[in-house]
Amino acid sequence: MLHPFPNGRIPLRMADTAEVVACKICGGDAPPFGAVDFHKNCEDSPVIRFAPSGIAVWYRRCASCGFLFTTFCDGWTAAEFAERIYNEDYVLVDPDYVAKRPLQCVQVIRQIVEPVKATIRLCDYGGGDGLLARSLREAGFACDSWDPFGTAGARQLAAQQYDFVSCIEVIEHTADPVGTVEAIAALLRADGIVLFSTLLQQANLPQAGGLAWWYAAPRNGHISIHTDDSLTRLWQKVGMRVAVLNETTYIAFRDTLPDFAKVLYRVKGARGLP
Repeated sequence: MLHPFPNGRIPLRMADTAEVVACKICGGDAPPFGAVDFHKNCEDSPVIRFAPSGIAVWYRRCASCGFLFTTFCDGWTAAEFAERIYNEDYVLVDPDYVAKRPLQCVQVIRQIVEPVKATIRLCDYGGGDGLLARSLREAGFACDSWDPFGTAGARQLAAQQYDFVSCIEVIEHTADPVGTVEAIAALLRADGIVLFSTLLQQANLPQAGGLAWWYAAPRNGHISIHTDDSLTRLWQKVGMRVAVLNETTYIAFRDTLPDFAKVLYRVKGARGLP
């Protein structure tokens, strides 16, 4: 197992204090919520449990919108994220990212856009090594992939806008949530949509174990964890609305859905569609 900081450099901001900082989403007061060891991860089990790193990662929770985040990684470069989190040990804490999750997402996307695949362009934002995009291209779709921490297999973004952007298990990994959705929105045509996934906090997080919750996992790169309110406010910053498809899957859109996306009206339990 790699040490999280193999070059011996630990960020100057590794230790938070009792200082209240501004929420990255709404600007509200975000006092410290608690700390976990850097090695806490979503697959923490006796089989793959990492030894404690001895590095405390403090999370803060906004008193207004409930956004849960850490400033621990603020200022890291893409190379530092790749070195400390998305390295050769990452597969141990998120084995599904290699193939299971992207291939499942391929099937979801095809259910939405298969009838119009000859007329639209897609982009997988945060696409890792590009498996999702490659699979869609093999099925006849025009699809690009981009990931700031991806391997050489990820294609560079084309200088164009897209009808459909997928963003699967990405927004919980960003230290700059507003900048991330701005970058995604800039890729979209005026009537384009974003299909994204993330897991929201349970409503009673402070009373239900707090950071003992499995998803609060810095070793997985889970550094920005949302509530319904913070997620809505985040996309509003780029003039977009959010509709819920299921407990982990959402779409973001501007005013109306394009014709090809109206198949989403058939999704049982969906809410927030125009």
